[in-house]
Amino acid sequence: GTTGNYATLNIKDAELALTTSAFVGRRVVLGGELHGGITEGLVSVFSSSKLSSRVGLEVELSYLTSDATGIFDLEDCSAYYRRLNALRGDSAVRAVEAAGAMPLTLTILALSRADSLAAALTARLDSTSGASRDSVRVAIQSVGVRRLALQRDSIAQAQFAAADRLKQVRDWYVSEARGLQDSVALAGFEVGWISAGYGGTNTGFRLFDPSGPLDGQVSKHDFLTHSAVLKYWRFRHDPGAFQSFYWSFGGELSIAHNLGSLAKVGITETPTFGTDSNERAAEIEYAAYEGEYRKDLKALRVFYDYYRFLFAGNSSAVHVFPAHVMKEHEKPTTELGLGFLMSFPASDKPTDSVHAEVFLNLKDVFDVGNNDAGRLKRSDIGVLVSFPINFPR
Repeated sequence: GTTGNYATLNIKDAELALTTSAFVGRRVVLGGELHGGITEGLVSVFSSSKLSSRVGLEVELSYLTSDATGIFDLEDCSAYYRRLNALRGDSAVRAVEAAGAMPLTLTILALSRADSLAAALTARLDSTSGASRDSVRVAIQSVGVRRLALQRDSIAQAQFAAADRLKQVRDWYVSEARGLQDSVALAGFEVGWISAGYGGTNTGFRLFDPSGPLDGQVSKHDFLTHSAVLKYWRFRHDPGAFQSFYWSFGGELSIAHNLGSLAKVGITETPTFGTDSNERAAEIEYAAYEGEYRKDLKALRVFYDYYRFLFAGNSSAVHVFPAHVMKEHEKPTTELGLGFLMSFPASDKPTDSVHAEVFLNLKDVFDVGNNDAGRLKRSDIGVLVSFPINFPR
């Protein structure tokens, strides 16, 4: 669920995986994984003289399907809405004051002078006659026109001033509201992604055919597996207990082989050195696979992956990962994986944690292949350890 560089060690399979991922767009993450290990597993490292290797590369592109949903503390949210309501009330009062306030002092003085002049001219009109009376009438009309102009200009000035003050109130409200939002700490988030990937793994191994001639019973082989994966996954991070989870659902198409269905046997060779009277023998031990080997098989694996984090701080989680596998020339089988994950801080950074998971993967749960081995013997039990890799800057 995070970008960065990680190394994961699968102890049972003696495999190390190096993964890296980074944003290449606002909603796009590009990831890659390089992994390599021992085909025969960890036990063979200590018991075999000859080992076969397995190495692969995977590339994955993930797209954020929607914006992340923020998760906030309930008490912080309550305090935020109380302060926001108070801010809205204060903003409404300021808006009313801004709309009602008009710079009328100068306008009122000018109108008062115009009214006084009109009154004086009207009084003079009664004492004049003839041409002088007409001149006074013209003067009274001129004062009236001037008074109307003053009223019109005062209204326009008041509207402009009120609009400017309302804008100042709106800007003040937006600034204060943003400050309130910044004061609420983000406690967690939830995101959904859709991912598509392609990978190839080259596996080296030895086949054992007891029916062949002695020199040809063991043969060395390599096979390159191709796979394409499409999945949707969702992650919720919440510091509260039992609140965080991760789940994914998808399918994997591949061109594979049936090496995992063959029986692994131990081979011991004892070559001799020297003359008949003075010989020295050496034992060479290694693992090989016995059974009918098939390659270039079309396969489909449908899987579901689910983590539920248990305690505050997300320091541990239960893991369930069932899958249904359909492979050419084989009966469909069902797998059920169970695991328990624990996390430990690797540094002061919250993203730097070491993860260790103990897992049990039950193969062919319903025994459709009529296996001679018991359910636990044909299953995988192991430990995965994942830790961050920080490159110096």
